Amino acid sequence: MAPRAWRLCDEAGRSYVDKLVEVATFRHGTRRVLIHIEIQGRADARFPARMYRYNALLKDARGSPVVDSLAVLTGHDAGPEWMRYRDEGLACITEFTFPVVALGRWRARVPELITLTATNPFAVIVMAQLQALHDHDAERRLDGKIQLLRLLYRSGYARDDIRALIRLVDWMITLPPGLETRFAQAGLAIEEELKVPFVTTFERLGEARGVAKGLEQGRELERDALRRNQSAILQRLLARRFAPLPPGINDRLSTAPLDTLNLWLDKAIDAPTLDAVFTAPSEPQSTQVYTASINAVAQGPMSDTGDMRLGE
Repeated sequence: MAPRAWRLCDEAGRSYVDKLVEVATFRHGTRRVLIHIEIQGRADARFPARMYRYNALLKDARGSPVVDSLAVLTGHDAGPEWMRYRDEGLACITEFTFPVVALGRWRARVPELITLTATNPFAVIVMAQLQALHDHDAERRLDGKIQLLRLLYRSGYARDDIRALIRLVDWMITLPPGLETRFAQAGLAIEEELKVPFVTTFERLGEARGVAKGLEQGRELERDALRRNQSAILQRLLARRFAPLPPGINDRLSTAPLDTLNLWLDKAIDAPTLDAVFTAPSEPQSTQVYTASINAVAQGPMSDTGDMRLGE
């Protein structure tokens, strides 16, 4: 059964659950299980009772003995991993416990999200949601949005899936009109640079918004933002692995070109010493970047076909 909103009827009227998915489990023989996912900004005191009511109504409406409920809280940075509804009568006790995922916990796990992006498009959605909620500086939102765009083009997803995810990210991370123009220009520049093998999303987006293609300007803006991000990420990585850093390192990072920063990021992940990060290799090495940051991964090689279905 495809995920969709499901309408339930109770004595108070009609209610909707956000997503309902039917799956098969083989843990105790083959059986079908309903998974109810409720997405909430913040959970108030009545939320556990509502989750219990939905769970009970789903069992009754669908005739399924097993309904697992999960709450996703988009506006919470922390909180319990489980919530509980409990009701006590004179002789009976009703208790319902369900798992909770607070998206804010992933703010400290961006490298892991980047790794998951190759096979799980929800990693991109989580990163977009975190930026939309927590980054209120317009320039930083622009930089982050551009890097998510580059990451999507490098993901290897099928072209229609990439387009759908770009539209979703564009809707989630809003920008002032002037920066929207720069975002569209950067998108055109990325598409030209990566030689995207299909009709571009940003040509249509630019035409709809009356944005001139301005490829050279957009490419320069995107590369400059990327270079600044790479420099900051490399500085944090080196400080974490080799602190204290000697004088002059920050100046060296802030003036280095983008390609050099990418090479240093590759090496900084597993280099045994600080000097090894900056020492030129004796023979050509791959310049793939793995999980240092959105920006680092965004520079990795793109597949020739660009076709991989979501979830593969």
